[in-house]
Amino acid sequence: MAWVDLEAFKGHSYPDLLISVLIKTMEEFKRWLETAATAPSNKTSFWKRLVGGRPSRPPFDKNACTSLIATIDGHLNDLKKLLHSADDAKIEATLEQAAETKEALTAKASGELKAGGAGVSSSIDSTKEQAASSQSRHTESFRRSKVDFLRRHVLDFQSVFTQMATLSDGDSFLILDDLYHLRRTEQPLVVDYLHSIAKGNRLWLKIGTIKHRSSWYVHGSPPQGMKLGDDADEIDLDLTLEKYSLAKDFLRKVLQNLAKSAEL
Repeated sequence: MAWVDLEAFKGHSYPDLLISVLIKTMEEFKRWLETAATAPSNKTSFWKRLVGGRPSRPPFDKNACTSLIATIDGHLNDLKKLLHSADDAKIEATLEQAAETKEALTAKASGELKAGGAGVSSSIDSTKEQAASSQSRHTESFRRSKVDFLRRHVLDFQSVFTQMATLSDGDSFLILDDLYHLRRTEQPLVVDYLHSIAKGNRLWLKIGTIKHRSSWYVHGSPPQGMKLGDDADEIDLDLTLEKYSLAKDFLRKVLQNLAKSAEL
């Protein structure tokens, strides 16, 4: 389970906005793996502070947690480098290859010597190595695209939550709070990417926002975001005069608490 406050990223521009949210998400799940996933049930003070009770199951496998943490660390390093790099920068990459071949040359000399009617023959072999080298260089240039990087790594991020589901034998939950703090035109882009990671990988998204200051779906080719009724369900927490009895009871409780605090 991870909780991310989106207010911290207001004013950020896409795609750095999405990269920042992904970094915070990965850090929160990593923190959970390092603490709650492996904390023993007899660590009562920890569990009381975290969930107000004790877990009903044993800790997760430490070796598997360590392996998944290492995977998340690798993604975090890549995302942080990408965040602090310039988008649309021209990059040149040069690949150099060197090859060396050796050829052995053998020479043989022989002779015969006669002394006192007896003949003595001898031969000498000599070997010489001749080396030849070749070198090739290949240079290519391209422009860095942060959006392309994010698209290419969807499967990698999906794999994190697939492994987490296997490790925990359960679902993961990502709670995003205050979506309305993000630029309205960029809200569907963030929701769309996180939905693409979550769908089919046992990751549930819960997004808190203000209805009339939010856009979570945009028609297009392809569409962006999540469509209510198809991809997500809406839980309306607004209490207005459209729900008169609920609003009346709620406002009465507010007034009673105010009166009690003022000793009226």
